[in-house]
Parts: sequence; structure tokens; C-alpha cells
Amino acid sequence: MQSLALAFVGDSLIRHDDFCDYAIRKARSQLGIPSCVSRFSDNDKNLFLSLEYLVKNSHQLILLSPKESLPTVMKLIATLHEDTLIWQNERLIPSKTLHAEKGSYLLELEGCLINLLEVDELGELPAILLPPAKEEICLYLMGIDEESALLLLSPLAQSHNLSLKALSHAQGFGMLLAKPLKFSDEESFLEGVKALFGEKILPASSLASKVVEILSQKKHVVTTAESCTGGDVAQILTQIPGASEVFHGGVITYDNEIKERWLEVEREHLDLYGAVSEAVVKDMLKGALRVARAHYSLAISGIAGPGGGSDHKPVGTVFIGVRSQEGQEIVERLLFKGDRRYIQRQAALHGLYLLLRLLLEGE
Repeated sequence: MQSLALAFVGDSLIRHDDFCDYAIRKARSQLGIPSCVSRFSDNDKNLFLSLEYLVKNSHQLILLSPKESLPTVMKLIATLHEDTLIWQNERLIPSKTLHAEKGSYLLELEGCLINLLEVDELGELPAILLPPAKEEICLYLMGIDEESALLLLSPLAQSHNLSLKALSHAQGFGMLLAKPLKFSDEESFLEGVKALFGEKILPASSLASKVVEILSQKKHVVTTAESCTGGDVAQILTQIPGASEVFHGGVITYDNEIKERWLEVEREHLDLYGAVSEAVVKDMLKGALRVARAHYSLAISGIAGPGGGSDHKPVGTVFIGVRSQEGQEIVERLLFKGDRRYIQRQAALHGLYLLLRLLLEGE
């Protein structure tokens, strides 16, 4: 049985990807990662059976529907509940509704808590009334492999009632996920992790949030010079509250001429090694530091595909580097798999991982 399911109902809603992503992020922040996300049109002949299945196979269900589709959803839920509809707050709602706030209705059916949300694609999401879940803990591995970390941390996790598993990451770094169980003691667990491993294992909600946290503590600033990722690193960073204190700007130097003019990448390096090379990324790092007058720089150049690869540099080849004002530097060559968007995303996250490594080495 899945713990949390989301279902979007309505023709206008299911075609609004950005709003659906917003709703999923909001649900995830309060309830954890959904096990199932479904979209249904207004005229879906199997909508009743689909909702029945979701109710029977979920502990929690969020149903999102625009105003014009909500009456249909209310009727279907009432039918499943063998319930009637009553007039309340200018809306017909199931009589067995447990709690209602503006645009949000909570019910329970066959052991499943259902939260109906009346949504406006141009507005803010109504309050989610489902009880919040205990937050899972992401542990980023900075100086230890997954197998060793799992072996050494498992007894500590068990003693504090947390499950622990390794997550495979194509981005080139290791991560463990600690999931709270009944009567878990997350605070003591994290204290134990810090005492045993120091900064070799870092708890964080995301790489970007940890980067922003450390830079804020140092009162330092990072800048970016991106080619194949097209600004992904900057976008990920600026999603974090407080990023404006540590990230004042970056550049997208997609064309070689722009790399030369803006970052003073050497033409000789472009001619000899190509834009996707260690030499060019090192030039981009120095140029970005100079232009932004930042404490750290992060640069990426690669081949995201689907074309442009060769035997020597196949699609997915990416050079990623980070550099400090004092000259400390890390540059790596990676080979990522997937489509263009996935390669870009992996490269951006690996760049943040390298930046985090450099920040920790400088402490």
C-alpha cells in the first residue's frame, strides 16, 4: 500500500505542468515524497474506478481540482463514501467531511485520509490538512564510500529507531537516506553522526541548501560560469532562501566567442583542446572570479546531446570545476548518461557537490 498519493482532476489543471510541480513540491515539503501522482481529464470514463483504487491503496490522498471540476469530484467521493452532499460555505460537500478550511476539505474513507483541494492555477495552493510526516534525513557522503558509511552508521540508526539505506546517484556522489520510524530520536542520531564522522557525512535537505548555509557562515560569495547547463546551477541556488546573500550573479557563456570576450578564455586553449576541456574550464573559473569579484567560482562545459559527441568526447562528457580566490581548485571530467535535460541536471548537481567539497577543504 502506498503512503501518499496525489491526483489532479480537470482538463485545465492537468495541462498546467508548472502548477502541478508547485503542488507536488508543497505536498512533498509537508508529507514526504508521493508514492503515486496521477492526472485525470474531466471526461475520463474510468475516473470513479481510479479514485476508488487510490482510496483503497493509499494511507493519504490529495485530490486537486479547479472550481469547475470540483462538484464532480465531490459527488464521486460522496458516492464512494455512501454519503450525501450538504450545502456549506457556498459549496456542496460530503456530509462526513471532518474538517474544512477555505478551499480545503478533509475526509476519511476506508482508512484513507483524503484532502480535497479546490485550486486556481493562477493562485496559491489551499492549506493541506493532512497531518505532517516526520522528515526523512539526507546524509551526503563527503569523504567516505556508501558501503562503509552504511556499515558504520547502521547500528547508530537502529539504536535511535531509524531505517537507513544508500541511494544511488548518477551525479557521482554518495548519499544515505535515514527514515524515522516509530519513537525515533532524530536529534540524538544526528549528534552521533557528527561525533563519529564530523564533516565526512553531512545532513542536509539538499546540496544547494548546505552550500548556501556554509557560504552564509563564512560571509563569502560564489559565482558561476555555465555553458552546457545553461544556468541550471544559478537556478538551483536561487531556489534557496537567503541565496541572495551568497550568490550575486553568474554568466552563461554558451558560445566560444562569448567565453573569450567575457571570461578571457584563451583562444589557444579553445583551438587546441576544444570548449569541452579541462583547460577551458580552468580559464572560465579564473575569468568568473575576476568578473564577479567573488570568493569562489564554479564552471561547467560539456556535451549534453543528443548530437555533438565524438569517440574521444561522447555525449555526456562534462568538465566541471570549482576554484577559490586563494587558488584552491578541483576540476573533474565526468561522463553522464541520459537525455539532454538529465545530463544537464546531473552536471549542475555535481558542480554543487564539488563546491561543497572545496568549501569544506578550506575550513
